[in-house]
Amino acid sequence: MVARKILREEELVKFCKELNINCNMKSILIMIDKKQAEYYSIDDDCFHKLDLKIAKKYI
Repeated sequence: MVARKILREEELVKFCKELNINCNMKSILIMIDKKQAEYYSIDDDCFHKLDLKIAKKYI
């Protein structure tokens, strides 16, 4: 099963602070596929690995 969610506004700010990443974006896509989690960074134009526990908090 694949789960996806786009974070915006308050959730986005909270997520960025937790990961200590740039929060100048309007949204971030989080994906969980089987036992892997990733988020898409517009700044880097690529996916970055994400701790599964953190991803589950937001999806």
